[in-house]
Amino acid sequence: MTVFVSLVMLQNPNFGAITDAWLYPMPVYLTALIIGAFTNRNLHVVQAERLKATSAIGSNIAHELRTPLASIRTRARGIGKHLDDLVTGYETAKASGLEVPNISSKRIFELEAGLSAIEDEVEYSNTIINMLLINTSDKPISEWDFDIFNAAGCVEEAVARYPFNNSAEKMLISIETEDDFSISAPRLMVVHVLFNLIKNGLYSVQRSGKGSVVIKLERGESRNLISVQDSGAGIPTNVQGQIFERFFTTIHFGQGAGIGLSFCKMVMDGIEGEIQCESEEGEYTIFRLFFPDVGLMEHSESHSLQEATRKRGRGEL
Repeated sequence: MTVFVSLVMLQNPNFGAITDAWLYPMPVYLTALIIGAFTNRNLHVVQAERLKATSAIGSNIAHELRTPLASIRTRARGIGKHLDDLVTGYETAKASGLEVPNISSKRIFELEAGLSAIEDEVEYSNTIINMLLINTSDKPISEWDFDIFNAAGCVEEAVARYPFNNSAEKMLISIETEDDFSISAPRLMVVHVLFNLIKNGLYSVQRSGKGSVVIKLERGESRNLISVQDSGAGIPTNVQGQIFERFFTTIHFGQGAGIGLSFCKMVMDGIEGEIQCESEEGEYTIFRLFFPDVGLMEHSESHSLQEATRKRGRGEL
């Protein structure tokens, strides 16, 4: 508009040239705009259909995996039920001088621990399936049972139950839980939100070959905070706006499904909280989980209070 006014204020302006330069190309401009809008709409439709198909496939796979996992858990429990009797029989036979293979006490302990580990892995796998189903369904988080629990205990549980590859990996994690507060949410969901953030932090630290992961609690006036900070590789600036999208991942194909951070966002939105990310490539990444303030409470809250919280989560209050 400024250019047009300037041209009009010129002495003896050449209106023919102005018309040629501004008016005649207008159909071209309009055509380009229409084609651009149509193309963007088509891309949006294609992306939506692709997401819908991926969700359907993921949902089917998740449901199909339930059966073998249930079978593995049942067999592990069956073996565990009779393992003590088998060990006692073996030790009795050995003490009686019968010819039996030599099995060290260490191996016997590993058998017992192995069965427990199998059950833990089955539970973890079922949780991954739950995450996938939540990401591929329209069921809101608010339909899950809400509990009131202390943030410190939840963080400690997440770190204790996380499937670290080795003790050195576990040493990369440190927690600061002195500034405790209470959370109203499905507890298992929050544990697995922390699982995802711990996993991302460890991946970043190990990929960069430096740093550690710090989980910290902070109380606020209207809402409270759990932050998970790593001093690893950071997130490239050009993808930071996409990290909470379903099935988006920067990890190499086959190493990540892109459902972790979208799951975290769905959980935090579902409990009326918020998740934020701050990152500088090559320096650090901080994920901040903001929780509505429900006061500091002990685990011995009355049943009526817990039931009221569950109803609030389901939208019944």
